[in-house]
Order: sequence, then structure tokens, then C-alpha cells
Amino acid sequence: MPAEARFCLRCGRRLHAPVPPPTGVSLPGERRPVTVMFVDVVGSTSIAERLDPEDWGDLLHEVFAELMPVIERYEGSVAQILGDGFLCFFGAPIAHEDDPHRAVLASIDLIDATRHLAERVRAEQDIALAIRVGLNTGLVVVGNVGGEAKQEYLAVGDAVNLAARLQSSAQPMSVLISERTHRLVSSRFHCIAMGELQLKGKATPVRAFQVVGQLVRERVGAAVDGPRDRSTSTMVGRDRELAALLAVTARDRGSGPIAVTIRGEPGVGKSRLLTEWRERSKEEGDSVGTVQWAVTQCLPYGQQMANQAVVESLFALTGSSLQEGERSRDQALRRTCERLFPGEWRGLYASLAHLCAVPLSDDAMADLAGLDAQALRSLHARSMGRLMGRLAEQTRLVIALEDVHWIDQASAELLAESIARTSRASPTWVFTTRPAVGSSADHFVRLLETIPIGRSQEVRLAPLSESAAGRLVEELLEGLAWPTSRANLVRKRAEGNPLFAEELVRMLRERSGGEGSSGEEPDHDIPATLHGLLLSRIDGLSPDLRETVRVAAVIGRRFPARVLARVRSP
Repeated sequence: MPAEARFCLRCGRRLHAPVPPPTGVSLPGERRPVTVMFVDVVGSTSIAERLDPEDWGDLLHEVFAELMPVIERYEGSVAQILGDGFLCFFGAPIAHEDDPHRAVLASIDLIDATRHLAERVRAEQDIALAIRVGLNTGLVVVGNVGGEAKQEYLAVGDAVNLAARLQSSAQPMSVLISERTHRLVSSRFHCIAMGELQLKGKATPVRAFQVVGQLVRERVGAAVDGPRDRSTSTMVGRDRELAALLAVTARDRGSGPIAVTIRGEPGVGKSRLLTEWRERSKEEGDSVGTVQWAVTQCLPYGQQMANQAVVESLFALTGSSLQEGERSRDQALRRTCERLFPGEWRGLYASLAHLCAVPLSDDAMADLAGLDAQALRSLHARSMGRLMGRLAEQTRLVIALEDVHWIDQASAELLAESIARTSRASPTWVFTTRPAVGSSADHFVRLLETIPIGRSQEVRLAPLSESAAGRLVEELLEGLAWPTSRANLVRKRAEGNPLFAEELVRMLRERSGGEGSSGEEPDHDIPATLHGLLLSRIDGLSPDLRETVRVAAVIGRRFPARVLARVRSP
């Protein structure tokens, strides 16, 4: 194995990069919610008995070389190599708003990576290689642990112990997650309830779930559900914005904007407004013609995946998705090209299949022979433009990209060129995004700059007004015998953010079993589903600002600026 692919068995770092020596400075412990992952090689003792120690070490290096990049892809952190396994954190030292989802996705990919490696190991060494994974989400204290000679970044708390016990109870080549993690990811993953397990060291049985895979999103037909249709409540306070959007799909083809941007802070209701627009446009479709929607999402970690947004959109347009098998995606792409371009589909199919990393036959590869990277890029853009243009000629096509502030650079550049090539018959592009902050939105800004002047429109979403927020809370609490004080608490703390209101109601509902209580609720608790969102914003600040926020959190929710200045002064 090449040296650059080897990993340190102690800390998990790549050996081609120097391992920094211990600093001798212990970071103060920090309380934060973390998704803890334990990964273990199954039957390592019996495997080690059969192998020379050097061969066993080489096999472990090979396993880590396959698995560590998966953790890196989802921006988790490897805390420890534990002989034949390792411990990972998702949410520490840097938090992301979807750490539990990332941990489960990483676990699925770890199993897949091990399966491919196991086939070769079995053929070469007659060894049955397998891993198992345990996940748990909970509050821990994280920081540097150790003395002057050696320090490690570790987490302390029962959440860590439970993750370890779940890993020990998992079946080979499976992922076992706790009830708390399942509650946070159940909307996106298919899991099987394993009942209550009696785990070593736990006084009471623990409910656990085995991850089967991602839930397949609804395919594109006349419309498709977006990836995050969280709210089931009636939309309130957005009548003006909805009317403006419905006017876009009601215009004659070619007369309206080719790009609509829905911009607002996290949780303010961008996805909810998009869902309402989509459903209303279906109802009014008879008068303006059928509206076909393709809705995809830019992923928080998608900037590390070239063409992620483009490939997701392309599969949505062909009636498939990345959650489906490779063969199914290939067939959907081939059928679409044959239907739209009879007699001349082969070259188009070869180009788009190459863009989507679909394995090509020798004949298809021959169509791309001799093209350098730049020529292939131009061919990809031209093919995307032709496909979208032909679909737009046949129907009123709307392509929506959610969370486009996370778009990767390759996708932004390819989409810009593709949009420029569909000027004769263009779909309507819809982007949902947060206010442009930092470099994460630069690719999207440059994409918008390619839209001709006068062909773009922006809808800005502010927090709900006090009256609209009150109506939302009333609906969320409908049928629940909750005291007025609790309704006022939700309305006050949500501050016009619909997602915060919904998650706060869910949290209070779970605590009381759906019934009201006569006592006041604590005004400092944050729903677990929003912990990651808030922490990710804080972790993105400079060290000085981050420390200021932590001090301010100790003082209280509201206070005079002079109090903070006095506390922070040397």
C-alpha cells in the first residue's frame, strides 16, 4: 500500500501529514450535543490469530484507508483509533446543523465501502471482513484530555457509553442507532425497530433501531415533493409572497423571469412557501398548462462533491434519484434521452451519463474519445441545455434548487452555462437561499450574475408578524389542552420563526405526553432539532466573537450592552 494512504493506528490521521505534537494546553470542557459513532471490525481476534502481526497491521491500514475518507467526506472528526476500530464525533469540535443525518449517511457509506473491500480480501486472503456501527446523539462534555506527555480530544458523558454499547450489540455489516438519534433522522431514513435491548452497564432496557437505508424521494411527475417538507400546518402570513410566485407560473411561457430567488434566514419558511407554491400551481395548472416541477437540494457537505447539485437535478428531470440503484438511474436517463431525441439520443446519453458517473459501454465511451477536460465540460453544459430546453418546449418546467448557498463551484459554473444555452425555451429556475454571508454563497452570486438583466426576481422572507405568529401558534396547539402561558411562551421565544415555533411545540409536547401542564416551562431550553443549527452558526464565528457569545449566553437573553462590555473587559 502506498505510504500516503496509511493512517496512524493511534489517532487516525493520515501519515503523509505530520501529526502535531501535544500542546500541553488543555482546552476547557465544553457542553454540546454530539452524535457519537463507534466503528469496530467484527471478529478481529480470530482474524489476528490467523495472520502474521505485520500482515494484520497492513490489513487494518487498508481498512482505515477505505473508511477514513468517508468520515472526512461528511466532515466528522476521528477522535481515537481503538485497535481494530475507531471513535468519531459529528458535532465536535465543529458543529453542523445536520450532524445526526451526516453520521447516519457516513455509517451507510462505511458499510458499502467495507463490502467492496471485503470482496477483495476474501478472494486474496480467504478472510471474512465485516464491520458494525453504533450511533447515539446526546449532550457530552468535549475537550482535550490528558497530561503534558499526551492529550486527546475526547467526549465524556453517558451518550458516549451508549454509542459503544450499541456498536457491540449491532449485527455484522449493520448500523444500530439509539432512540434519540432515530427521532432526529427518521424523516430521511428507513429504520427497523429492534425493540428494547438490555445493554451491559445500563440499568434499564434501551430502545434501538437498525438503519436500512435512505428513504427514496417521490419521483418527478407533474410535481415532486422537496426533501424537507417539514411543516404540516397551514401556511400563514405569506399571502403577498405566494401571490407573487403564483404570478410567475401563470404567465405565458417566455414572458416571465427565468430565475426566482426565495431568500430568508434558516427556519423562516422558504421550503414551506415553495411547497405551497408547488401545490397551488398544480391546482391552477388547467388554465396555464401543466406545470412540471423538479425539486432537489444542495447538501451542506455538497461543496466537497463536484457537480452534486447538477447531478441531483438531472436525475430529478429523468424521474430518478440518487437514492435509487445505479441500474435504475441509468435506465431512467436512457429512456428520457430516447424519448426526447429519437434517432439522435446516443451522443446525448453518453455525455450525460459521463457527467453523472454512470458506467458506460465501450460504444458510449467511443463517443467521448479524444475530448480533453475542457471539451468534456462544454459538452456536458451543451447536453444539459439541450435536455432542459426540450423539456421546457413540451411543458411548463420549473426546476427548484433548495439551499443553493451550499452549491458546489462545479455545479454553479455548469448551471450558468446550461442556462445560457436554453434562452429559446428556458425552464423557470427557483433557488431558495439564506442571506449571502461569507464565501459559501459566492458560487451562487456568480451564478445569478449570468442571468440576463430583467429576467430574475427575488422574494425576501422576513420573520412572521406578531399577528401571523399568533395564528401559527394557535394552529399548532389546536386540540391540545395547554395553558395560555405556554402558548405565550412559544410565541415569545419563536420571534416570528415558524420552524422554531414548530420544534418548540414538538419539544414541549414530547415532555408532557401531549397534555398541558399548569406550571411554567423553562425559558432557556432549545429543541434538540435546532441545537446543531445554532451551534453551527456560533462555530463559524471568529474565536473572539465565539467567546463573546458564550459569555453573553451566561448573562441572559436580554441585557444592556454595557454589562457585556464590563464582563468582557480585561
